[in-house]
Amino acid sequence: MGEHLSPVAPGELPTAASKRRTRVFSRAVAHVSLGLTALALVTLVCLQAGLNSAPTAFLYLIVIVLLSLVSEFISIALLSVMAVASLNYFFVPSASSFRIENPLDVVELGTFLITALVTTRLVSRSTKAARLLGQRARLLNLAHDAIFVRDLDRRIIYWNRGAEELYGWTADQARGQVAHELLHTSLPLPFADIEAALLRDGSWLGDIVHTTRDGNRVVVASRWAVERDESGNPVAFLETTNDITERIRAEEARRKSEEKWRAVFEHNPTMYFMIDPAGTVASVNPFGAEQLGYTVEELVGHPVLNLFLEADREAAGRNLAACLEHPGQVVTWELRKVRKDGTMLWGRETAKAMRTGGELAVLIACEDITQQRRAEDELRASEARFRTLVDHATDGFFLSDERLATTSPGETSWWRIIDVNRQACDSLGYTRDELIGMNAIEVNPDVDANLLRTNFPPGTCTVFTFETRLRRKDGTLFPVEVRTRRFSERGHRFTISLVRDITARKQAEQALREAQAALAHVTRVTTLGEVTASLAHEVNQPLGAIVNNANACLGLLPSGHQELDDVREALADVVADAERASAIIERVRALAKRSAPERVELRLVDVVDDVLALAAAEAAARRVTIHTDVSREFPAVFGDRVQLQQVLLNLVVNAMDAMASVDERERSLEIRGRLDTDDGQRAVTISVDDCGIGLQPEEEHRLFDAFYTTKPQGMGLGLAISRSIIEAHRGRLWAEAKRDRGAVFSFRIPTAEAFATA
Repeated sequence: MGEHLSPVAPGELPTAASKRRTRVFSRAVAHVSLGLTALALVTLVCLQAGLNSAPTAFLYLIVIVLLSLVSEFISIALLSVMAVASLNYFFVPSASSFRIENPLDVVELGTFLITALVTTRLVSRSTKAARLLGQRARLLNLAHDAIFVRDLDRRIIYWNRGAEELYGWTADQARGQVAHELLHTSLPLPFADIEAALLRDGSWLGDIVHTTRDGNRVVVASRWAVERDESGNPVAFLETTNDITERIRAEEARRKSEEKWRAVFEHNPTMYFMIDPAGTVASVNPFGAEQLGYTVEELVGHPVLNLFLEADREAAGRNLAACLEHPGQVVTWELRKVRKDGTMLWGRETAKAMRTGGELAVLIACEDITQQRRAEDELRASEARFRTLVDHATDGFFLSDERLATTSPGETSWWRIIDVNRQACDSLGYTRDELIGMNAIEVNPDVDANLLRTNFPPGTCTVFTFETRLRRKDGTLFPVEVRTRRFSERGHRFTISLVRDITARKQAEQALREAQAALAHVTRVTTLGEVTASLAHEVNQPLGAIVNNANACLGLLPSGHQELDDVREALADVVADAERASAIIERVRALAKRSAPERVELRLVDVVDDVLALAAAEAAARRVTIHTDVSREFPAVFGDRVQLQQVLLNLVVNAMDAMASVDERERSLEIRGRLDTDDGQRAVTISVDDCGIGLQPEEEHRLFDAFYTTKPQGMGLGLAISRSIIEAHRGRLWAEAKRDRGAVFSFRIPTAEAFATA
């Protein structure tokens, strides 16, 4: 498409303007040259064909019209004149001459020229109009807004690129569609009312809702304009839309935020005040006014200092002045306010001066801390009462801080004492100031570090109880029971310990142990008394053999016979019988002797052998057969040999008593041993199984009660003491009735290895 000459734009360089004019002039020359060439070709063809002026003029007009589509009017006018000259010279009756003789030729040439110029002018104007429309269309496509034009039937006749991007339909897809059906338009008013206003006023503005191709609803600011023809009749409607969805959402969010913060201000259970530089209440929320017993109207416009207790008004004034002197700095204070009814409340106020609307104001948030202050007062009173209670407690109280722990190489960590009670000071002989800061190990030298490390690892919160000894200031030691527990406060770990002096308890326990030992000795002697006759008979046998063998030796020596082998044999029998009698007496003496219990490693099979030796004579006297099934491969146990002999002998004697009324042929007793791990701990179990009268149901629950017995001459202490002995060995003693007849008494003792790790 051709370009017309235009003046130099403001600011355009002269060189650029010259180049532009040169380019336009060159294009015009080219168009004229092309036109002349075309006219020459047409002229040549028409002359060869022998055509007259009329068809030639028509062909000339076609060439001029075609060239007018790409050329400027001046170039086409020049070509039109050249065409008239060519017609006059070659095709009018006076050929080969520019002279016109016939007036009709003048009319013909004039008609051709006018027709060519008018047609050229119309084509040029149409071309310019089309070019202008094209430029406008390109400009509209460059616009960010969505623009479309609809005809009087509401169908789309133009759809720019912005509309394509916003709504998703291409121009080809949108053209011919009814706009409001395609976009599912939602209008704030009926369409007829909007169209009437549009036709009346020429334009309409408003926010409407459109639906895009993918189904999204968008809010757009729409501007409608009507295009009219020269007669003022509407021919088309232009709609320009701009997506304001995000803006609407932002405005809605801002509106909701404003409503939320307005609700927060008005309904928040915190008092809010705005104070002007003169100290007057500019604003207060309803909750704040209500807390003080006023309405908002009663407080606004009045001095804020009137709300404070008179004794606190001066401090309140200083705080407000500090806020105004340092805008933006937060100031906090706690002062007392007075309600309308005269009652007082404590308030914690946080204030900051800032500019609102160009004026300085102090914003204050006030929290009612009346209950908190009362609670703090009560807490202080409670702490005083607690301190009094702790100081008068009968147990020593120690509080240690693990942050102050000191660790020696190869040792566990100990804690510095940070607080103690009066009892702790009295029991140790120190003052409170002397104890605070001391290392705990200084007063607790006997504590087992491995025990603490195993049972009281770092991070545990359980209560750990153990016994140890504390050292007084004078160096003396006394036994204590310690109950200690770790706890955390504000990220730091502390240890609290309650220490009880157990000197009296230890003395009582020692007396109890001595009494129990004496009682156990009595029961052993009593048990021995039950087998005295058998033991005497058992001892008499080796003693009689000794006498007989000694007499035989005396008889051999005076006779003069030198049969030394017989003498040696008799003397060997004497020695053997003497050792046998000595062993019986030693066993009896061990059971009868009163001695302190001891814990050593021993084998239960040896205990069984000792008891068999003691009970063999009694079993023979009672016609009782004793069988044993105890392996010598059983592991050792940890205990007191005499006490375990006492338990087993008591069970064997009781079993023989239970078989007294049974036929002699059926009097059988069995001692069995076995290994077990029933409770997860390795142990040895010894059972005494008899064929006696058995156990009655009502007896099973009372067998081990002190002073309960089924024997006419019994004391009722044997089984009770036996159970206490076994439990002292960390074992268990129980009885079971057999299905047919008889009973089984068993005791279980952990192995020495299990005992050491328990």
